[in-house]
Amino acid sequence: MADYKALVLGSTGAIGQSQRCTKIIALSRRAIDPSAFATVFPGVQPEGASKIHVQVVDYDNIVTADSASFQADAAFCCLGTTRHDAGSDEAFRKEIEIENVVDLEYVANTGKLLKPNNVPYFALVSAMNANANSWFLYPKTKGVSAEAIKALNFQRTTILEPGLSQRGDLTRFAERLGHWFFVPSVSVAAVAKSMIHDYEVNGTTSGVRIVSNSEIKAFD
Repeated sequence: MADYKALVLGSTGAIGQSQRCTKIIALSRRAIDPSAFATVFPGVQPEGASKIHVQVVDYDNIVTADSASFQADAAFCCLGTTRHDAGSDEAFRKEIEIENVVDLEYVANTGKLLKPNNVPYFALVSAMNANANSWFLYPKTKGVSAEAIKALNFQRTTILEPGLSQRGDLTRFAERLGHWFFVPSVSVAAVAKSMIHDYEVNGTTSGVRIVSNSEIKAFD
C-alpha cells in the first residue's frame, strides 16, 4: 500500500505510529496545542505527533467546506462519550442526551459530509453489543449509527465491535464492573491497531467488513 493521509474523528494517536501514514488530520471542537498531544491523543509517539494537524470544526454545524481541503485517503471514526457517574437524575438524563448526539448524530453527519468528498475508506468504532433494534439506549444508538454509515456505501466500510474498553486510569466504573464479571474487554490500543491493520492489509477489499472483539483482541 502507498503512503496515505488519515482523517481521525475522536482521539487516537496510535495511527501516527504507522510508517505509511504521512499525515493525520484530527477534527476537534477546539484548538489543541502540540504540547498537549500526548494527553489528548493516547498512544501518540514523538514521531507520530509531528504528523498531527488539528482542524477545528463545529460538530453541531459541520458543513461540506470543513472537509474540502482534507483530501484524506481514510477516515477513522472513534467518536464516543465517556459517561461519568452522574450526581442526580437530571445530570444522568443530560449525559444520555449528550451520548446520543455524539454517538449517533455526529457520526452520521460526519459520514454524510465525507462521502461526497470521495473518501474511499471509513472505519467506525462501534460496540460488541450494538443492535439497532435493542430496547437499551447505548447498544441501540451504536447500532443505528453503524447502520447509518453502512447506508452511505463508502468504497470500503469497516465496523469494529470491541467489548468493554480498557483505558487504564481512565477506565469508567461500569467498565471496571464488567471486567469483574468477565464481560469481554479489549484495550483501546488494540482497537487502534486493528483499524490500521484493516486499512493497510485489507486494501484490496470492498464493501462492508465487521471486525469482532476476538479479532481486535489479537492485537492486545
